[in-house]
Amino acid sequence: MALATAQITGTTGASARSLQMGRWGSLLPHLLILAGAATVLVGAYTTWATFYAGLIARNGVAGHGKYFIALAAAAVLASLLTNVRGVWSGLRWTSLLAGIAIAIVAYRDLRNLDSLILDPAAAFYLPGRGDGLFIVIVGAVILAAAPFATRTPAAPRIDWLRTGIGASLVVGAGMLVSGLYGEYYLHFASGGHVAGHTETTSSAHLLTAGGAFLMLAATHLVVVSLVRQRR
Repeated sequence: MALATAQITGTTGASARSLQMGRWGSLLPHLLILAGAATVLVGAYTTWATFYAGLIARNGVAGHGKYFIALAAAAVLASLLTNVRGVWSGLRWTSLLAGIAIAIVAYRDLRNLDSLILDPAAAFYLPGRGDGLFIVIVGAVILAAAPFATRTPAAPRIDWLRTGIGASLVVGAGMLVSGLYGEYYLHFASGGHVAGHTETTSSAHLLTAGGAFLMLAATHLVVVSLVRQRR
C-alpha cells in the first residue's frame, strides 16, 4: 500500500513538473520576443552618431529607428495573437522576419556610419559612433531567435478568418506605428514641419492611412463575427 502510494505521488509530481515545464516552454518565446522588442526600442533611442566630438548626439528614431520600432511592435502583436484559438501558430515567425530585416538594415547603417567617420571630407564635423546600432542588432538577434525557443506544437484546427484578421492587425500595426512616428513624432520633435511633412503622398501619411485602414477593417470583421455568434 505504501509502495503504491509512493508510486502515485511520484507520478503526480512528475506530471506537475512536466506541466510546469510545458507552460514555461510555451511562455519562453513570448518573453524573448518582448525582450528583443524592448532592446530594439532602447537601441533606437540610444545615441547612434555624435558630431563635434560628442557635443551633438543623434539617435535613430528620426531615421530607420522608427521602422525598427514598428517591426518590433508587429512581432510582439503577432506573438500575442498566436494565443488566440484558431489563429495559425506560424504567425509567430513574424518575429524571425522582423529580426532579420532589422539586423540587415542596422548593419548597413553601421557600415555607412563607419564610412562617414573615415571620410576625410567629414573630418570637420568630428563624427563619432554611439552604442545605439549595436543595441538594435542585439535586439534583432533575440527577435530572430525567439521562435526557435519552442517546439512546433501539434497543428490544431486553423481558423483562416481569424488568422487573416490577425495578419491584418499585425501588418496594420507595423504600418501605423512607423507612420505615426514619421508623421507626429518628427513633427513635434523638430518644433515644426519636417521636409515632406505636408505632402499628401508622403510616406508617413501613406503608412498612417494604410495602417489605420487595415486595423479598422480587421476590427470591423471581429465585431461582425461576434454579432453573428450571438445570434
